[in-house]
Amino acid sequence: MSNEQKINLWDSADSGMQRSWEREEAQRAMKWLDYPRFDTALAYLDPVPPLRRGTGGTQTKTISEKEKQLRALKKVTSSPDWLETIVTAYKREFARPVPPQRDALAIYRTMIACSRRKPYRDSEVTETMTDDFHLHTVLDPATVIATEMRGEPVFAAYAKGQNGTISDLTVHSVEGGKRTHWAAAEDKRAQVFARHEEEFRGYANYDTFPWPSPERMNDVSSGKRIWIQLWGQMCEYNVDYTKLFSPAGVIYVRRSSPGSSSLIFSKTQRGPKHAHSVHSLALRFGFRDGSVSCCYGFTGTVESAESTSFSTTMSVFSGTSANSSNFPVVGQGVSGMVVSSSHRSEVVKLFPAKHLAQHEAPTSSCAGFTASPRHSPP
Repeated sequence: MSNEQKINLWDSADSGMQRSWEREEAQRAMKWLDYPRFDTALAYLDPVPPLRRGTGGTQTKTISEKEKQLRALKKVTSSPDWLETIVTAYKREFARPVPPQRDALAIYRTMIACSRRKPYRDSEVTETMTDDFHLHTVLDPATVIATEMRGEPVFAAYAKGQNGTISDLTVHSVEGGKRTHWAAAEDKRAQVFARHEEEFRGYANYDTFPWPSPERMNDVSSGKRIWIQLWGQMCEYNVDYTKLFSPAGVIYVRRSSPGSSSLIFSKTQRGPKHAHSVHSLALRFGFRDGSVSCCYGFTGTVESAESTSFSTTMSVFSGTSANSSNFPVVGQGVSGMVVSSSHRSEVVKLFPAKHLAQHEAPTSSCAGFTASPRHSPP
């Protein structure tokens, strides 16, 4: 159901039906506490509330002086289902119950923070309201769930208040008093997104992205300007993921590999899939697949086709080395992956979080060890 269809459904219902829907939501949330699981919380949050459209033009923000100095974006490529591939790979992790030591009530509170059917409290008169809507109905719930999955706090915040750039929202953690950004977001009003989506997506047809010279930046078209803004955020915050968000649809963008100047973007998520925002953010912040600063694992030596000997000492690997072509993925487990050296005589069982590695620490000798073949990470 689209944003406009949700609004029409709500407006066509009488007050009694509206109250009935809100009671039903409250009862579902309360029942969730009887057996709290991450995936059922996400399912509850899936219907993003509708946002009434305001009036306004379809122009995008001007290019800043800082963005004019960016290194060139090399290429953008469409990969419609890259997000679904990742979500599916971690489906069983989402199905876990919320551990007793985690705060299920924190998730419950974000579930009942606002109705998922009732239109948001204000209309989309300015992009500031789009930011507010995105932060409070999508990012805040996602970061609460991610916090309880990780056992470490994750935060969403207005980017303008952080460093004066023209980006909109970021998600970050704080480690040792230092903020580590994980993802950025560029928000557009529904009219702006609808007007320029086709041009934005059309740049996938170019062999190289037509990056303008600094003196021509002020003259670029709106669709290209949005790409420059997204690229500027990724460079500013040193992140591998960003998203173009609006009530009319969401497009997810990632680097083709950590640190790359080439980007890959998803299909436009609309209607029921609109709340894929919640799924993807909880996934990203719960596992940080493909963009980890470090991961944990155990090295092993392949002694024969039937036996592999593993070290029982945990090692820490950089995200860059873990995703290196020197370590091709040969298997995917529920919570980690198996990578191999090019000559296949050594393997490493990798996990994106320390607690997962500790929980699934291998014995010193694993007879009959096999790795289930899978596609390389998207």
